[in-house]
Amino acid sequence: MRRFRSLLLITAGSLACAGLGYAAALTMAPSTGRDAPPPTGPVTAAVELRKITSAVVVRGDANFSDPVPLVVRTTAPLPIVTAAPRHRGATVRAGEVVLEVAGRPVIALTGALPAYRDLAPGDVGPDVAQFEQALTRIGLDPGEVDDEFTTYTSAAVADLYERLGYPAPTAGTIGSAPDGAAGEEAATGAAAADADEVVLPMSEVTYVPSLPRRVDRAPARLGKPLPRAPMLLSGSELVVSIGLTTADQEVLEAGMPVVIDVPGGAEVRGRLGAVTGTETGARTSVRLPGLTDRQQRALQGANVKVTVPLESTRGKVLVVPLAALSTDAAGTARVVRVDRDGSTSTVRVEVGLSAEGYVEVRVVDGELADGDRVVVGE
Repeated sequence: MRRFRSLLLITAGSLACAGLGYAAALTMAPSTGRDAPPPTGPVTAAVELRKITSAVVVRGDANFSDPVPLVVRTTAPLPIVTAAPRHRGATVRAGEVVLEVAGRPVIALTGALPAYRDLAPGDVGPDVAQFEQALTRIGLDPGEVDDEFTTYTSAAVADLYERLGYPAPTAGTIGSAPDGAAGEEAATGAAAADADEVVLPMSEVTYVPSLPRRVDRAPARLGKPLPRAPMLLSGSELVVSIGLTTADQEVLEAGMPVVIDVPGGAEVRGRLGAVTGTETGARTSVRLPGLTDRQQRALQGANVKVTVPLESTRGKVLVVPLAALSTDAAGTARVVRVDRDGSTSTVRVEVGLSAEGYVEVRVVDGELADGDRVVVGE
């Protein structure tokens, strides 16, 4: 056992001595230079010959314009959707049926006032004038367009329902006046009309400020109760809404051309709308008419990059990175050119347009060309 321990000690001592000897040999050996740090030098960048453009770059949200909820004031005791509403993306035009409730149509017409009562011969008011104006826009003749519902108006209603393929509503089919209607108006309107006179139930018409429009959402479902807002209609063109800073507001104005990046890599072009101030800056928008269906699908609901070009160089010019510029004691701009042999020379320049991290330079004294290297750091 003692002999084994002695052998281990002798072996360990030998290895230690060998290691010390090898380390001493490395220390005394001449350096080959391979382990020396790389030589240091300036950081350089290329001089380029190209066109540059200054621009305001912001982001905006793309959605269809002027969304409005569809309002249906049904009087049906069980208002079940009995015909599928228009699908999302469909176009709704004036005089068309947008959905069906309890077997009866809901007709879209243009107007600012909502339907708030049933209309029949003898009724007078702004809602009558609006209805008659809407009829003339879709090619029907209500007689003299005024604020009185006459037998001519009734005839135009009958023509409208015949066009749509539904039986015309009559006073005998719509029941009593709705709660809240003025008693005198009700007595001279639908409630007082002959049972076979054609009338207009408020539950069968919905007014929208302008048409045609696009269906943005349609929560109404076939066979289900009519929801409070069965449909959301938007304008037929996409609008990109943009928030701006105060600095942006100072350089942007209506009519400026813009470039909008479409998700997927394409670009579309438009022009800025009015620039209006807000508490925190400004806002504007870009309308995009004439888009393809594919572009509309890609843009709707997207947050997109919007570029507003401000100024461009006239063709290709010499440009250097902004970091390459410095000034001497006299305030003259200059760059330092690095030759292939590593030598440097100072080139005095005049500065032009600055954009995209680069600046246009014109040589005043010295030589500088496309492809040369200039110092941008140490």
